[in-house]
This record gives sequence, structure tokens and C-alpha cells, in this order.
Amino acid sequence: MLTSLCDIAVEAEDARIGISSIPMGGGYIKPLRLHLIGPKRAKQMAFQPGGTMAGVEAADWGWANYAVSSERLLEDVADLGGRIKRTGSETFRVKKCGSNRLCKLRGFRAQSMLGAELDSSLHFTDESAAIWTSVRDNGLKRTASELRAEPDRVLP
Repeated sequence: MLTSLCDIAVEAEDARIGISSIPMGGGYIKPLRLHLIGPKRAKQMAFQPGGTMAGVEAADWGWANYAVSSERLLEDVADLGGRIKRTGSETFRVKKCGSNRLCKLRGFRAQSMLGAELDSSLHFTDESAAIWTSVRDNGLKRTASELRAEPDRVLP
């Protein structure tokens, strides 16, 4: 979720970005993901438990600005930060406010709020109740492991 709200995101090429393998709740991320990577890719990830993308895909799809090797990640981000800080603070503030205003006009805030609504609604479904019961009785790791081991399992 944090990446969805960042101004700039740099990912390691081998990063795995995605959603929980436990299919419950709507997640705050899903509507924000739609804003960043488009509806078809967002649905592809949202409709399958454990849907992921690699760091390279995240950059190609628009989730991240770009991806670099894990070994270069910290060095690259430090270099980027050094270049950004050369922009004067007043100029930076105006550019950031303008960019944020355009995002708001494109519906970013509404998509963010929808995430909270979806998440709270979906936590009250029969499917989520079944998963919560399994987590309570068997633990989170076991529940996730069982769901991964039974890819054809459909919840009530």
C-alpha cells in the first residue's frame, strides 16, 4: 500500500509485489492499483489470491518508476535523492502540489476511499468468515499454506 502513495518508487528487479495468498477482504490497495497499472492488470492481480508482479513488471506496468538490480538499489535511490534535492524547495513544493492536484482530479482520492469501503464490506462475507475461522483454529501460516496447496479449492 505504501508504494501506491509514494511520489516515486524504485523496485529491485527481483522483488515480488502482490497481494496475500489468503483471499479475504478487498484491500485498500486494489483501487489504487487500478489508478497506477490500469483496470485489466489490476483485475488480473485482484481476482487471484497471491497475484504478484516482479519488480521489472512493476516498472513496465507503471506501479514503480523503474527497477534496478538488488545490488544497486540503495546506491541508485541515494543518487536519485541527491538529484532531486537540487530542486529548490519552493519549486519542489509547487511541482508536488500541482502533481497532487492533477492526481486528485483524476480520481485518486475517490479510489482511495473506495478501497476502505470495499475492504470493510468484504470482511463480512461468508468467504472471509471461513478464512478467519481457519486462521483462528489453525493459525495464519497453516491457513495460507493449505490455500496454496489446494489451488482448486473454492471457499463457501
